[in-house]
Amino acid sequence: MSISIREYLSQRDITLTELAKRLNISTPYLSQIMNNIRPPSLYVALALEKETEGKIKASDLRPEITGNDILGINVGLLKRTVRAKSLSLPPEAP
Repeated sequence: MSISIREYLSQRDITLTELAKRLNISTPYLSQIMNNIRPPSLYVALALEKETEGKIKASDLRPEITGNDILGINVGLLKRTVRAKSLSLPPEAP
């Protein structure tokens, strides 16, 4: 099990806004994820795992991410896509 977004922010002494900027998503969207109001997209869940160096696990944020696939999609391929894009994620809709 991974740590929560709130714990990560506290341990790293960074703000929610700073993490949202690193992920290229809005602060309100990240706040909704942190407070379990809205789940992250699969891409954002994987990006959070990458940005936090695995301290926050995508599979803890999105339960359908298990083993080596997500609804039949290869997780390794998705993670390589996230790495290749260097977290240059499109902004999420509010």
